[in-house]
Amino acid sequence: MGFQGPPDDILRSWYPEIVDFVHRVRAAYRICPMGCTSWWRSVARNRQVGGNEYSQHLIATAADLYPAQGFNLDQLHAALRGAGLGTVRYRTHIHAQLHRAGYLARWALD
Repeated sequence: MGFQGPPDDILRSWYPEIVDFVHRVRAAYRICPMGCTSWWRSVARNRQVGGNEYSQHLIATAADLYPAQGFNLDQLHAALRGAGLGTVRYRTHIHAQLHRAGYLARWALD
């Protein structure tokens, strides 16, 4: 399947937020290298994986990240928080997002 970036309509609508998010992830990467399992998701894909209907994955301001070899979840979590991102820690990865939970509840996304 591979990675798919956000479509043009999402990029146009959310460009400043997406750029801010990417810069923050890059800042965290300098401290703790990481990989990514999920960034932007379509509404259909988000439903398929059981994502929240207002997930920031839908606008490319959230990602599921795991630490590179030689690093651990504690280091990744600290780096992402230090970059000003909201986080949710899971057993195998960290979900990082730009805005606080519930931010998208007021937007119609599909």
